[in-house]
Amino acid sequence: MGEARPTSSLKESGVSRESILQLLVRGADNYFHRSESLMDVSIKAVEKVISESDVDRNDIDVLLLGTNSLAAPDFNDDFGHQLITKLHFKNAYVQLIGFQNCGDSVPIFRTARAMLKSGDAKTVLILIADDVTAAGVPRILKDSYLHSDGAAAALVSQNGPGYMLSNSKVLHLPASIKSIDSYDLDGNLDYLLDEAINIYQHNLGIQNVPEFVITHNMNRLYNQKVADKFEVSLDLVYGVHTLGHCLAADVLINMNVLETDGHLKGGEQGVLVVPTSRSIGVLDISYHKNNNTVSQINE
Repeated sequence: MGEARPTSSLKESGVSRESILQLLVRGADNYFHRSESLMDVSIKAVEKVISESDVDRNDIDVLLLGTNSLAAPDFNDDFGHQLITKLHFKNAYVQLIGFQNCGDSVPIFRTARAMLKSGDAKTVLILIADDVTAAGVPRILKDSYLHSDGAAAALVSQNGPGYMLSNSKVLHLPASIKSIDSYDLDGNLDYLLDEAINIYQHNLGIQNVPEFVITHNMNRLYNQKVADKFEVSLDLVYGVHTLGHCLAADVLINMNVLETDGHLKGGEQGVLVVPTSRSIGVLDISYHKNNNTVSQINE
């Protein structure tokens, strides 16, 4: 959310011509720079997903918040309490889900699913929001991709249309097996994707080729590598690199992009793949068609 800026505009911030060219060669064309407060964009994301569903805000039991921006000034006060107060939630509490930077999405889905299966909640709201600059996160990482500011939300419930969350696994990689820079996702990608395939086939027990793959917003070369590893065509990989990398919010954004572009007919089985610098998360998902609901994600 915010102002869309071309990669070439980074020269105004003192970024070298060489770095800009490296980004453009890899296909990292744009990024978003937040123009409103993190609280304001968070509220907008939540209000949008509520308005597109038939869920009453008083029926929301818990708000799961994922962020890599705890160092931002927005979190100097009680962000969670302010959030539910401004959203006029009467029955919900806030729980922070922090795992591994841009890898928060799979753990946050796992937590929502566990709450539903245990009966502790009937409706869970997920919110992921990040302000890269305020949090001190580098805008450029390894001349490979651009961090964007973003916020995204989703509703998770027991019954309803949308994506169905199934089995998942998160693997935190031991540092001892890393022979290169742990923050170099591009350099570690082959290893991470091999681990993802192993999780998909053995831990989750799926032998079929997925009908779609949802992943990060990195660059064109990253999308192609994901497509090659999962043996699918490039157009079945949803990583919208032209938005820039919105940390963990990428997954929610790309699930919505896939749903609204009209390609899903209902019944498709796919996979959500989230490699980070030091972990890999894989989630088995399927899609259930409904023309009246756009942004729900359901157990």
